[in-house]
Amino acid sequence: MFVLMIMPGLVGCLASLLVMVNRGNDPSRSGPQPEERSGPSDDFGAIAMLPLESALGLRDDPVMWRPIVAGWLDGAHTDVPIGTTAEGIATLDIAAQGPHALVAGTTGSGKSVLLQNWCLALAVRNPPDTLHFVFLDFKGGSAFNQLQGLPHTAGIVDDLDIRHAARAIVGLERELKRRERLVAEAGVSSIDRLGNAQPSIIIVIDEFHVLRQQLPDAIERFIRIASLGRSLGMHLIACTQHPLGQVHAEMKSNMALNLCLRVRDGMQSAELIGSSAAAGIPPTMPGAFYSNDGVTVTPIRSCAPADARSITAAIGMACRFHGARPADPLFTAPLPARVACGDGACVARDCVPFALGDDGARFHDVVLQPQEGGIAIIGGRGRGKTTALRMLAASWGARGDVAMTVTYLSDGTYVDAADIRTVPPPPSGTGRDSAARHRAWLIDDADMVFDPTCGQTCTDRIRRNLYREGVALVVAVEHPHSLQRPDFFRTRLIFPSGDRATDLMNGIPSELLNQFGHEELTTPGRGVLVEPGRATVVQCMVPSGSFTKPAFFPGETS
Repeated sequence: MFVLMIMPGLVGCLASLLVMVNRGNDPSRSGPQPEERSGPSDDFGAIAMLPLESALGLRDDPVMWRPIVAGWLDGAHTDVPIGTTAEGIATLDIAAQGPHALVAGTTGSGKSVLLQNWCLALAVRNPPDTLHFVFLDFKGGSAFNQLQGLPHTAGIVDDLDIRHAARAIVGLERELKRRERLVAEAGVSSIDRLGNAQPSIIIVIDEFHVLRQQLPDAIERFIRIASLGRSLGMHLIACTQHPLGQVHAEMKSNMALNLCLRVRDGMQSAELIGSSAAAGIPPTMPGAFYSNDGVTVTPIRSCAPADARSITAAIGMACRFHGARPADPLFTAPLPARVACGDGACVARDCVPFALGDDGARFHDVVLQPQEGGIAIIGGRGRGKTTALRMLAASWGARGDVAMTVTYLSDGTYVDAADIRTVPPPPSGTGRDSAARHRAWLIDDADMVFDPTCGQTCTDRIRRNLYREGVALVVAVEHPHSLQRPDFFRTRLIFPSGDRATDLMNGIPSELLNQFGHEELTTPGRGVLVEPGRATVVQCMVPSGSFTKPAFFPGETS
């Protein structure tokens, strides 16, 4: 029975084998077999290496910045000389051939010099109001040092500060969304059709595989930039030692321009140019590469390393002569541990610089106006409550239109500062104070004021005059439960204590608290400003030596 069951299968296999043998013996089906293509064989030694300055025409004039300005006046374009071929000067156009590029090459192949020359050529051909650069250097900070001074540079980070790099990616994502909104509101298909021209942004990433390892969450954001970049004027140049498997397939599908320098094996080369030719580039030829734009594969020898300092200085001079505005930063470094308020920080009469705020990508001035209502400064000793109060008093006093009373605790008794412009609580509104448009009362160490068991005469006097109409009340306390009317103090500056339950109870949102590390929890003056509808991480300013510092709080450091 078993033999009968398997017999049909055996007959079928035998018949298939006989058919294959007959086909193999059929002369009409024989022909030349496809040969394995090892790639073009090119003698890079026969290609002359041209200095970048000569390729850009910068040696035609003894004053280097003059041909740069002349080129800007003729019109900006992204088709720039990058090297030489056997026929002459070779150019690359990131906008037309891209819109994104993938550059591969092993250590010592000349990737960094190629990227530097390419960026310098783009800067020479385009003024900073039409082209911006963002440099993400994951090679230890050495690849783009000499390009930092370009007026086109909107930001530069390295892998030595991962927090800074993470802020850069947030800033790029926000710029992408901003451009999306502009295009959608204008009802056009691409950003170059807007009436208000936006500069192109070229994002250059050296050692992309390191970025992928250290910031894996950033890959999805770069995939989005790669898919939308053409219509939004944002271009990627990603550089890596290992193109095979290190660049996401969806991202690679939008990178039409591939540049392959010397790689270690033919598979890496075939990934970019379709052949193993780049694996055969001699180690003695750094800067030699193949350019594959999807139409042709061209052997190119990159320009000789340029005098980047001289070219950068000439571009800076051309920018000043041309009257072009340098690129605004898309992101900043993390908040500094100390911010001093300079002479010009308090000149605006309708706003008071109080701190630097951090939105996750950039700094911005945080202002507190002496308007009616309550401001509570909450934190333990040594966290910066008194310094924050001192800053408010100094900066509000510099306005010239604020009548203030500053009350502090001295030897267990509350006293008023006598050396600044004050009004007695309650404000009199007469005499020299009649010109004041705002009235403010600042109380330091106010926990005793809100303690109902404290029967001191001075606290009774203060309690009777709290919450008066038309007065901005600012109190510094260690514990928020000291406040008798929490709803009155809708604006709060909270210094974290390090205890999560306490900080949440004090009012710090959990999403901000999750981002806090050792630095945020220990830096004096680092806190969260909670206002109706928003919360901002801030670093409070400290009055500089140019301010007339009130002589209150002697010896206090809280």
